[in-house]
Amino acid sequence: MIDGIGQKVPAPFTLLDKHSPYHPNKRGKELDRFGQPDFQAHLEIFLDILLEGKSYPVQVYQGDDLATALFRSHASHRQLSTSEDTNWDATDAMWSEQTGLARRQIDRVRQSLIEEGCLKYQRRGFPASSYYRYQILLDRQEPIICFPYWPGLSGYIGYKPAALFCWIADLDKQFEAQGYFFHLKMADIQQSLGLSRYQVDQARKKLIEHDLLKERFWGIPAVREFRLRLDGLEQLVAEKGASE
Repeated sequence: MIDGIGQKVPAPFTLLDKHSPYHPNKRGKELDRFGQPDFQAHLEIFLDILLEGKSYPVQVYQGDDLATALFRSHASHRQLSTSEDTNWDATDAMWSEQTGLARRQIDRVRQSLIEEGCLKYQRRGFPASSYYRYQILLDRQEPIICFPYWPGLSGYIGYKPAALFCWIADLDKQFEAQGYFFHLKMADIQQSLGLSRYQVDQARKKLIEHDLLKERFWGIPAVREFRLRLDGLEQLVAEKGASE
């Protein structure tokens, strides 16, 4: 973010273009007219109703793909909720529920984190159960981005669109966009979330299809801008209520 005299203000991400003339805080009357002061409050209400308020912070480090970031972040969150030297049990079904990942992705990421040395994994007992312990590596650099992730949303739209939605929702709050359009570079989305351009395009299309995201090209030269929509969340809440 940038303050009124053009000085950089620390933010939990580093790859966004904070000097863009299309930054929502620079729009003045346009933002006052089209922004929604209660947007974030409504967003939290819908997510709490739909997903029972269950979220955890996701940290993406340089070189991570999104699956690795989700798995590692949930392992870290689970370890912090127990104690530093305690092993905890989890099934593959639980990992899938808390990350949105498929079995093959869980196997791949688990093995890579074991080889990295931050995850301890063993199976014991009869019938055998899986036990984990996660250890934060002290020499790790600061994460590229950090945002709250609602894993239950992946059950409706998939984990890539869910992560993109959660990240943009956090940026909306950081930018004080109030549910209005703001600019994001496609390259920044790819690098920040550890996704390919094809994966980003598919995630965007899924969000637009579910009425959770709107895009436009604006300005000269034109740049791509994003705006979150709550209509899709409201529809998902209504569908959930009808099925209960």
